[in-house]
Amino acid sequence: MELYYIGMDVHSANTNFHAGGDDGKVLRTGKVKTSVEGFMEMVSKIKEKAGTDEIKLIAGMESGNEAFQAVMILRELDVDAHIYHAKEVRDKAKNKRQKNDRQDAKEIYEGVRHGYYRQEVWVPTEDEMEVRWLVSRIRGYVKSKARQVNRAKGALRYWWFQDLTGVKLTTGSSWKKVIGRVKGMDKKTWAENVIWGFDKKEKLVTELNRCCNVWTMSDEAAKELEEELRETIKKLSPDRQKGIEIVDDIFGIGFVSAVAFVIAIGDPKRFKNSGKVKKYFGFVPTENSSGSRNRTGRIDKQGNKAIRALAVELAQQAARESHALHQLYTYILHKKGSKQLAYTVVAAKMLQIIWRILRDKEAFDPGMLGVKYVMMNTLKPSGLIGLKLVAVRERKLKRYLKEHNLTQDYVMDVLDKELAKKRMAEIAMELGETEVNSSQKEA
Repeated sequence: MELYYIGMDVHSANTNFHAGGDDGKVLRTGKVKTSVEGFMEMVSKIKEKAGTDEIKLIAGMESGNEAFQAVMILRELDVDAHIYHAKEVRDKAKNKRQKNDRQDAKEIYEGVRHGYYRQEVWVPTEDEMEVRWLVSRIRGYVKSKARQVNRAKGALRYWWFQDLTGVKLTTGSSWKKVIGRVKGMDKKTWAENVIWGFDKKEKLVTELNRCCNVWTMSDEAAKELEEELRETIKKLSPDRQKGIEIVDDIFGIGFVSAVAFVIAIGDPKRFKNSGKVKKYFGFVPTENSSGSRNRTGRIDKQGNKAIRALAVELAQQAARESHALHQLYTYILHKKGSKQLAYTVVAAKMLQIIWRILRDKEAFDPGMLGVKYVMMNTLKPSGLIGLKLVAVRERKLKRYLKEHNLTQDYVMDVLDKELAKKRMAEIAMELGETEVNSSQKEA
């Protein structure tokens, strides 16, 4: 069976292609529509020129908005299609001064024929693509909700309602409470609390209602899409479904985030080690070293931008003392003095942990982090003694207990919410404490 290569420059309307053999001889070039019919026409022309249907076609294209759909169509046509990182394709072009669609297709053909490209983009299945699309829509509506909350609080601050900006606008009832407080103000109360004229009240109420309406619609849309997502993941392979289940149990990661991470990582076997995972999602520092000079800079930010942003967002929870990665967060924070850098390091570590549990197909074991949870005494504003949970590295546990004059009775192996509440209540009773810190009841 003869082997032919195709270089494709795919755009939304049309696709330029350049096909040839292993010897570099051009077989066929041209332009077709970016559609099923267009790609069928391209394959038909190549086979017609080759003089036989018994040929093997290997196609390559650079990453872009239409690349995933193009690969799926080509694979249905028995074409071995691949996507390569757009930056690598451009960097390895022989003639960088000449750039047009036909030239790009030719450059990709040469790259595929000679095996130049190393940064191949992983292509998910059709069902995984649908799941990925649903996750992106859900996150879009969640961001829309956050924007409306920020707009509402900005309006309240502008009109000098500082006491209402502290209300968490996370439910419909909280929105009604804030709007009702403003709407129910009479002229006298308004004059006592606000420096603006009473005629501005209706403008503020109207703006808050607008924000509330958009927030409500976004909330309803996100919930509907989440239900659809739960049904869609049933189409995935058992390995993917099991992976979503175990990632969902990891500290601080919700259902939608778990789905996003599992689909982005895909087959964990395609990564040789956890360092490759960190590099794939763009968490490795840029480097410019030569000889004795060694310079590193910011992370290179290659790979999936949405997953990288989500990981950093979830890493912000490591600022809590009860978080399993709090020790890592504080270490980087004290060493570098940058919260953002600490969040970045924690985010990369979270992705590496997720990859390991997907590879081993086992539920998350907090013991793999070498962390113990210590119940620490705190002094409440009321003067009573309270308790809080602090994550401590196992190798530093003895010294930590000695420094704080604590015993092993204050140590927990796993962050069990119910057990923590029960143990803390028992210790509080021994200390003469009659109530447990309310924040720890939810810890």
